[in-house]
Amino acid sequence: MKKEWTTKQAILLCLGVSILLFAWCNLLAPVAGMGGSDYFQIASGGFFLNSSNGCQTYFTAIPCENSYTGTMNWILRPLSALFSGFDVRGLASIYFLAVLLSMAYFIAKYPAEKSWYKLLIAGVGIFLFCDFAYLLHLNSLNIEGAFYCVILVTVCLILSQLYGKPGMIRTLLCALLSFFAAGLKPGYFWIGIFLALCLIPTLFVRKDLWYRIVTACLAVAVSVGSVVCFSGGVFFQKEQQNRFHAIYYGILKDNPDTAAVLDLGLPAEAEQYVGKTVYDVDSAVLDDGRLSVNYGKIIGYYLTHPSAFLEKLECAADNGYEIRQQYVSNYPEIQKLKYGFNLYSGLKRRFIQPDFWFVLAFFGAVIIWCGIRLKKAEQNVQKAQALFLILLCVAALFAFMAPIFVSGEAALGAELFLYNILFDVVLCHVIVGGTMILLKRRENVQKKYGVQQ
Repeated sequence: MKKEWTTKQAILLCLGVSILLFAWCNLLAPVAGMGGSDYFQIASGGFFLNSSNGCQTYFTAIPCENSYTGTMNWILRPLSALFSGFDVRGLASIYFLAVLLSMAYFIAKYPAEKSWYKLLIAGVGIFLFCDFAYLLHLNSLNIEGAFYCVILVTVCLILSQLYGKPGMIRTLLCALLSFFAAGLKPGYFWIGIFLALCLIPTLFVRKDLWYRIVTACLAVAVSVGSVVCFSGGVFFQKEQQNRFHAIYYGILKDNPDTAAVLDLGLPAEAEQYVGKTVYDVDSAVLDDGRLSVNYGKIIGYYLTHPSAFLEKLECAADNGYEIRQQYVSNYPEIQKLKYGFNLYSGLKRRFIQPDFWFVLAFFGAVIIWCGIRLKKAEQNVQKAQALFLILLCVAALFAFMAPIFVSGEAALGAELFLYNILFDVVLCHVIVGGTMILLKRRENVQKKYGVQQ
């Protein structure tokens, strides 16, 4: 007689494999991780990474003016107050522990008809999100590690709400994580709004009036708070750099329209900066108000020049499926030891070479399918799941387009890290959901006709 997997065994297997991969990638020497310009944004807020072996391993608090007002301070300030020198691998462990616990909690809550369905969920999740291309970002002060943690924890918590009775503690935690995400990165306050809106599908599942009122109020409060607190930026110097890149290394770069500079309201002398980054110009250029425009004009230009916008979207698609950027690694490219478990990211890099129409077709197909299911579903749980997946798709499309508006083509691949996470969350839904539908159909055919298919 074949032994059936239990929920406990599925969770233990998931945890065991995940911990082994994380330890191999993040904890064992040589220490590897991801660096980049965002590190200096955090460093300006009073944090410094140093190590005797050439890798950025330890961070400590240093006295300086705190111009960074982002929510990463919620993590780094307490840690720096408790420890004079804190190994960044400790921060990676905190991130990963949160992801593991939330994933295990979701698997425990998932009402699978067969226990091995839980193994399917765990297996796909490990294959996608324990890829070293993702895990290496955890060994860093950069916001990518925080995005990885916040997005996956929030998704697991909301899914656990949709497959059981939603609890207020989990709802409060999701609201807090949504606000936290909004303040991580300049120009990304909108992600807090989408994550807060993802609480709305839980109203299909739990209809207590007090729960509905509190949840709706939390969603509105987080959305408004994200705009009020973070739409003006979390780091002034980074905002200046982003806006410069959005103009000169974005709209104007490779733009055949000779009137583009004047259409943006810039002086003729601005043409000399076209195609340049902030590292190619004097810092005084960034402070010159005549040579810059606000994001309203940037968005307005793209809306009135669709061909220019489409060209940038094609560029984003070309850069949108590389999770681990070579130019932000803090270890030599010739070091192969930390390539390890990179099957998914390798397949993604090699075989997904789409244009913008692929992106639109993929998310469009998922949204249409969910819309049909939302209309035809008889159970509230199914409606809630469909609405949640629609919101994730819309958030992913925003994450795909946001870098174009925020910072042009500057470090475009790294800026699309959030898009990669959201794309893979949706892909995980498609793979798991599609497999379960096919298996259910096979079982129904066998029961009805007594045949094997």
